[in-house]
Amino acid sequence: MAEELWFRLGHSTSLAYEPFPKANPAYLKDTTITLPVQINGKTRGTVQVEVTCKEDEAFKLASLDEKLSKYLEGKTVKKRIYVPGKILNVILERETNKVVAQ
Repeated sequence: MAEELWFRLGHSTSLAYEPFPKANPAYLKDTTITLPVQINGKTRGTVQVEVTCKEDEAFKLASLDEKLSKYLEGKTVKKRIYVPGKILNVILERETNKVVAQ
């Protein structure tokens, strides 16, 4: 079937003798990645970031994400651990529950 279509496209030689197309490496590279985001060591979601994304940009995208923002609202960030292209881990301050004696 491929041979028939090849001839109908106007080629006079057999498709079997044509060279296989070369891949262009520029088209094989991804420009964006899916970055997992952990909050206090638990994976809570992912964000799409550029491959060259910096820590501040990744944190901003994570804090704007609907699913992740609910974990960050009203909390103080103690530490951010960012491994470029691999993961963003946000450590939050522990909430101290004060017990009022009655």
